[in-house]
Amino acid sequence: MKGSIRCYGNFPCKHCKTKFKILPTKTGSWLPAEWVNGKPPEDEEFDSAKHISHLKNCKPRAEDWDKIKWIIRKKEQAHIFGDDLTR
Repeated sequence: MKGSIRCYGNFPCKHCKTKFKILPTKTGSWLPAEWVNGKPPEDEEFDSAKHISHLKNCKPRAEDWDKIKWIIRKKEQAHIFGDDLTR
């Protein structure tokens, strides 16, 4: 999608402190890919053959992931349409 935000920075999980990078998926959603060997993923799209989803390893993050995806979707819309839709 033109103007789409391709990935989101590297974050420590607020629940378990594991670092991850949020990557888009082929289906248009997003998943948190965990760092491996102290390095963030270099890819711009989540690939289950290469990446470990943080949602598999952190139940609290998995439980609040729908809220996180909603925030990402609103930020992406604001980026594309130039509007602050996160309010």
